[in-house]
Amino acid sequence: DGKIVAAAQEERFTRKKHDPDYPQNAIDLGVLKNLGLLHYKQKQFVTAEAYFAKALSVSEQNEDLLHNLGLSQFNQKKLKPATRSFLDALKSNPLNQAVLINLGECYLQQSLYDDAVTYFKKALVIEPSFRIHHGLGCAYLGNDESDKALLSFNKAYELEPFNFENCHNLASVYFHQQKLGEALQCWFQCLQMNPKCEQTLYNIGVCYQYKNKFEDASSYFHKVLMLNPNHGDTLHNLGTLALKQNK
Repeated sequence: DGKIVAAAQEERFTRKKHDPDYPQNAIDLGVLKNLGLLHYKQKQFVTAEAYFAKALSVSEQNEDLLHNLGLSQFNQKKLKPATRSFLDALKSNPLNQAVLINLGECYLQQSLYDDAVTYFKKALVIEPSFRIHHGLGCAYLGNDESDKALLSFNKAYELEPFNFENCHNLASVYFHQQKLGEALQCWFQCLQMNPKCEQTLYNIGVCYQYKNKFEDASSYFHKVLMLNPNHGDTLHNLGTLALKQNK
């Protein structure tokens, strides 16, 4: 019910040594924190943020509360406040891997790719994970460092080969590097995970178009149109194919 945790926090942050008074700060802190966690789990991020902020008025440098506050802000797309909260949490524990990863993702969402790389690398030193390698891949891709992005996405693939987003990003880098066979292989794997993904079907069609396999390209473009008859890029590419085939 939070009492034991609250009492421990009281001893750590606010209680005076040998103070016989009722530990009101501990009770307030425990209740506010638990209410914040409850609302966070229910995806009520605005309310969760308010409770975590109130709890921090009792215990200003509480690493866990600062992290939770940052997560609540991040989920509301309040990226600059979330960044400050994560940085404050790291002041208490610079090696908190979860905070490092979340800070990296926060910078990534702000297109601050160099900062994202910095914190993902710090997290990577502690222990490799899919989230870190995937985040690094996205940051390198944002910086147009395709070789580094490819290496990171491949390491993420080794850890979670059936993650749709990572597989799709991996295919995109291969395509950018004109490695069309590898790109197709990854996009076909994406198609196994989501057979009705318009973007994947379209990308496969484009890949075949670049390989001058016009019938295969046309087949996948028509699959896109079955899902979305008004897909503009697909209609344009089918027109281009018709001209090339003199149809």
